[in-house]
Amino acid sequence: MQEIHAIHFKYFKDLGENINRMSNRSKFSEIKVLDYSSKEVFVITQNDTLNYARKLMLKNGISKLVVINEENKLVGIITLRDIASILTKLASSGELDLNAILVKNVMTKNVIQVEPNASVKEAALLMVKNKIGSVVVTENDEIVGIFTKTDVCKAYNDYPIEELRVKSVMQKKFTTVNILSSLWKVIEKIKEGEDLIIVEDNKKPVGIITLSMLASLDEKDFIRGKVNYLRGGINQEKIKTGNLARDFMFKIDTVIFEGEKLQKASNYIIKFNIPAIPVVDLTGSIIGLVSKNDITKVVALL
Repeated sequence: MQEIHAIHFKYFKDLGENINRMSNRSKFSEIKVLDYSSKEVFVITQNDTLNYARKLMLKNGISKLVVINEENKLVGIITLRDIASILTKLASSGELDLNAILVKNVMTKNVIQVEPNASVKEAALLMVKNKIGSVVVTENDEIVGIFTKTDVCKAYNDYPIEELRVKSVMQKKFTTVNILSSLWKVIEKIKEGEDLIIVEDNKKPVGIITLSMLASLDEKDFIRGKVNYLRGGINQEKIKTGNLARDFMFKIDTVIFEGEKLQKASNYIIKFNIPAIPVVDLTGSIIGLVSKNDITKVVALL
């Protein structure tokens, strides 16, 4: 446990020391993943296109697809995050045709699997250690479910650690962009390694952007267009502004304070289907955030 805490929980200051005194800490070792897994698993073949994969996910309100081969065997997994990553990488090339890219060339091939009787804690630890958002539940080589970080939050919400407060878990280092920031500004932040960005207006949180959200944008939105105009009788050229953060962010009007219970954060994340919730001070200014990933880390540590 000490090794896990050192590697994955650097910002959980007092959590490791107090963990043995917290209630329900053993519950997550007892609860089975199948109890919280989604039984309806959407699949796609490895020879389908990224465009089809994206449409299938957006149509069904999901963020990942299990990839199967001709024998209906599990061979990979593909996510909206994977597709968004391709879009941002190719943004400057002008060659953005998701119909020309096959799923098998982008999917993650080494899929982490668990058995139905695996514990929620075990699955959470696998997600944290492998930096993934889900594990596939299989039995006798058959896919029986998929367990995600959202499911971890649901389990935590049902079996909360009453003593655990937001301030012990929240990320104090976070990235923000203004509500009027361009898509290009957001892409720059993502290329720097940011995966979750808070959109602010006068230092108040108004939205959240994740890499996955960018997958819902049209390919042409990622191509820098140019506009010609006259200035002083001389032809000028400038880059089109394009989408602003306010146009594609996930709008939020719910926040949380650092002294509140972590369960309240998990409840908001589930209720409003958001990837994270901003933490604010008494003036309403952003001081941190709690994400699905943070709650998954808590369950993995308990």
